[in-house]
Amino acid sequence: MKTLFVFATRMENHLGGMPDGEGDVLITGIGKSNAAYGLAKKLREGHFERVVNLGICGAVDEGIPLGSIFSIRKVVEGDRLFSGRPSFFEIPVIPESSFPSAVLVTQDGVMRSEKQRNHIKGLGAMLCDMECFALAGVAAQFKIPFFAFKAVSDHAEENAHEAAMKNATRVSKELCRQIFNLFFSG
Repeated sequence: MKTLFVFATRMENHLGGMPDGEGDVLITGIGKSNAAYGLAKKLREGHFERVVNLGICGAVDEGIPLGSIFSIRKVVEGDRLFSGRPSFFEIPVIPESSFPSAVLVTQDGVMRSEKQRNHIKGLGAMLCDMECFALAGVAAQFKIPFFAFKAVSDHAEENAHEAAMKNATRVSKELCRQIFNLFFSG
């Protein structure tokens, strides 16, 4: 099954060599616009049977350890509320995955305040990123199965950007190692 693995940044990609013909990697750039454009362009160019988003995220609960890996079961658009309710995509969880599942909110900026953290919690989520919702939307438009796995790099607080940069490589390496084993072992 040919899989497209999608990352926002190069520092998140530590997949290594995939079996021939079974996978490809796309780096979109940070943010929903870059993610949507990059994925749509790549899907028009090639045939993929599934899209898997891998990357870092913030956790709004400080009790969640840095480096924790989650399978995303629902992604919510956190910037625009339609009719007082957020837009969202349900995402299938891969049955063989041993990762806990979570709800993730995608917003345009890095979370830095208690007000923003409370907003995310109010949407029923415990994780936040800046690309997943856009990627899920594009995959849905192309009718391609979409999956997402995220590693916690920060606690979505005042120094979130600095913490994410400090931890991104370490948590991404472990995320990629485990996802590689999930998709290509056996």
